[in-house]
Amino acid sequence: MKNQISLLSILLTALVSGANAEDTAAQAPATDSTKLEVIDKKLDNVIVKQDQIYRKVENDPLKGKRFGVEANFVRVFAPTEKDLSSFSGGFSYFDANRVLEISVPFFTETRLGSTKSSYTVNNLDVHVRKFLGETINGFYLSAFARGTHQKGRTRVESASSFGYTFTEPGAIDSDIKFGFGVGLGYRIFSKSGLYWGTGLISGRYISGGEQRYYSSGLDDTRYIVDFEFFKFGYAF
Repeated sequence: MKNQISLLSILLTALVSGANAEDTAAQAPATDSTKLEVIDKKLDNVIVKQDQIYRKVENDPLKGKRFGVEANFVRVFAPTEKDLSSFSGGFSYFDANRVLEISVPFFTETRLGSTKSSYTVNNLDVHVRKFLGETINGFYLSAFARGTHQKGRTRVESASSFGYTFTEPGAIDSDIKFGFGVGLGYRIFSKSGLYWGTGLISGRYISGGEQRYYSSGLDDTRYIVDFEFFKFGYAF
């Protein structure tokens, strides 16, 4: 009887050991496969990070450059209407950490009316431009404030003997007005420092009058609308 019990114990031990061995053998490939999957995911993450860094470096031509100057020379040389001259330019500060450009554009224009009643307007803006990518390059959104100085002959309405009114130049006067607005634009920078930009802004004056001057432009209204296309600059 004792011999039978000992034999039975040996058989049970052998069966349990065999089952455990099969479980271990089955788990080993699964464990190795899990480790490989983890390694593959880590490698994929490293490749993605490297690709992001590479794209950022390639799209960061302003690296080491913090300032810029720009001008629209086309306004000087392009043919315009008679007795009209204008020029626009600006200065910029580039903040790479916040992907911002703080720009101070200026614009001046002088026009003469048919009676030589001159009108001069000078605009000075402050723009904050937030670029939509990871670097200062490409599309941006902006907000701005503007100060405008105007000088010219005022608009005087007179009545004729036939019952209708007509406008004629009056005394020389000047005023200052302020406004705000928003805009959007696009810039392409080169590693040499040269860049090109275009932009559209729209806003409204919150002070000053409108249609005060005899020979004037859009700045003699309550609205601000400007579009620049041929503006070139240099970053350093």
